[in-house]
Amino acid sequence: MTLAEANSTGLHGAAVVVSAVCCVRLGYTFKMSMVYLIGGAPRVGKTKLALRAVGQKPMFALSTDAVRASLRVMYTAEQKPALFALLAEEQLPLAESIAEQNAESRELWPAIKAFIHSNYDEGHDVLVEGIGILPALLSELKIPYKAVFVGNTAANHVETIREHARAHNSDWLHGRDDSYIESIALFVAGFSESIRAEAEKCSLPYVDIRNDAFERSQDEALRILFGIAAKS
Repeated sequence: MTLAEANSTGLHGAAVVVSAVCCVRLGYTFKMSMVYLIGGAPRVGKTKLALRAVGQKPMFALSTDAVRASLRVMYTAEQKPALFALLAEEQLPLAESIAEQNAESRELWPAIKAFIHSNYDEGHDVLVEGIGILPALLSELKIPYKAVFVGNTAANHVETIREHARAHNSDWLHGRDDSYIESIALFVAGFSESIRAEAEKCSLPYVDIRNDAFERSQDEALRILFGIAAKS
């Protein structure tokens, strides 16, 4: 199978094994690249998981937060309202907040997809992490990928977020009042439930990152991506 033939099949998902296939053509050996995707709710450890994933192998990595920040510089709220809707201090109902977040993610997707394809086509392994990765969008990738979605639906997540915000000056919630922190924690739980349902519908794996078993939960997510016990 040539590289072009492998791309044209549109194979994807956790069952994809073509990343281990070496294609021989004109006397040269090519190793198939792989795309790794980590999506899910905010404040559940996606960035830490991505840093551990990069430790598994050299990869071109991107956070969807960086894509959002760049596009907000390039466009105005009038041009791309979905990019700015969540900047308002007004606390929206949970369902509306989730809908606004998903709209923002869809606005980010073309730029994310361009990053993935351009680096994959150059023969690089690629990692993208962030809330901007939605399960329903991944069917648009006609190249091999492995994905995992993470969330946190624990009942004590509100207190965990509150304690972290109080103890760390660098936390963007540091100094915010308890009612605002609680609204963020409730969004995390609600978005986690939403992303779990969407991942299940798309036959993609979801891992609940438990507060009382953080490392073990992350290890499970890494095993989904790499199929082996994670490097420490």
